[in-house]
Amino acid sequence: VQQIFQDTFQVGKWFPYLFATMALFIGAASLLNSRIVMRFGMQKIVTLAMGYSLMVSLVYLVVCLLADDPGLIGFMAWGAFSFFGLGLCFGNINALAMESLGHIAGLGAAVVGFFSSSIAILIGIPLGRAYDGSQLPLITGFTVMGMIGLSLVLWAGRDSTVHHKN
Repeated sequence: VQQIFQDTFQVGKWFPYLFATMALFIGAASLLNSRIVMRFGMQKIVTLAMGYSLMVSLVYLVVCLLADDPGLIGFMAWGAFSFFGLGLCFGNINALAMESLGHIAGLGAAVVGFFSSSIAILIGIPLGRAYDGSQLPLITGFTVMGMIGLSLVLWAGRDSTVHHKN
């Protein structure tokens, strides 16, 4: 993201402020999540949020492919909406991953953190290296990873609805 802000849009010293503006949407999503999680459940929120994030990236990918340059405002809007969806996922996914590890919560948190960081690095490095001066590699990466993520969420939750109804 920093490459896009600095090189593509040449925002200079405004980068931290612009990125923080987008990151505020993660905070807003976390606040919303705290109000709705007991009503709707973590699994449902994660599934809807992953689908929402995928759709936001897919729509913006189409915009990027059709328009020569959606510009900084388009990128900021995509980032804000994407971050909002991801903000609904973060705490819930970690809690769902830890759900069955209560008796070894400390070890479980370490393992979940290790694997999530390792996967992020393995995906992030090639995505960063694919930067070509445009938004396209990042948006494509978010779209493809969104498809994979939503598929994994649906696969992982396929039996949980049966168990939670009993």
